[in-house]
Amino acid sequence: MAVLTAQMLIGTNHYNQTGLNPSHYLFLSENSRPVWILVSQNIFSSNDDFKTIWIPGLEDTLEVALLMIAIYVLKDEEIRRIVREHLGDLNQESVEVHREISKKVRKQLYKKCRQLNYRSKVVLTIIKESQINRQLEVLTEYQLELDICTPQYSCYYSGWKEKMEAEGKLEVIRDQF
Repeated sequence: MAVLTAQMLIGTNHYNQTGLNPSHYLFLSENSRPVWILVSQNIFSSNDDFKTIWIPGLEDTLEVALLMIAIYVLKDEEIRRIVREHLGDLNQESVEVHREISKKVRKQLYKKCRQLNYRSKVVLTIIKESQINRQLEVLTEYQLELDICTPQYSCYYSGWKEKMEAEGKLEVIRDQF
């Protein structure tokens, strides 16, 4: 059974606040292989519902998510044109990225994505065991407003030990105003 190990909320924030008005959600499912599921939904207004599933490789899972944002959220025409040349229809239900887009073209696309002004904010929440934890450094190469949330405290039931286990420490953040 596949489990979700990360999620991205993608949207805009108010210029005086750091919150988020999400328009899209990306969910990373990992089991035998990673799978990104992109849905367009905004809890504050109506949107055209959209869903696509992209299956990346292990080495560039995180950059595939940013490519999906460039295609489906920002709708960058140059990137969409290049991807259309390899996929045809961008509204496919499922894309096996490494089978349908060559490594050379993917590298070209990632380079173009790094040059984009994303004009969106991303909140990335990652569970401890997600393999994208090893890829986070690549985010420094993108012009992206970003919050990354990783566990500082986890409490879970261990089926092997048949008991609850906790890791980390909860720290109180004092009001800084």
